Amino acid sequence: MKIEVMKSDSRTKQPWHWHFNNKGKITAAGEGHDSRSKSIRAAKGVVRAVCKVLSMDIYFRTVIKDDVTTITW
Repeated sequence: MKIEVMKSDSRTKQPWHWHFNNKGKITAAGEGHDSRSKSIRAAKGVVRAVCKVLSMDIYFRTVIKDDVTTITW
């Protein structure tokens, strides 16, 4: 499973969006933010919260390519 953060094509107040991608399918979509860093922080926060409940250690790996940021754990 991975997180994808991308910039939308439309001109909105919150152009950066994130979603969970599992084997090519979007399993959960997050809200929009006004910057890439805020979207990344929100997405990682969701993963940390779930892993904390499950008592799992979490390590993130981030790859930035053009306007798409991919985060795996």
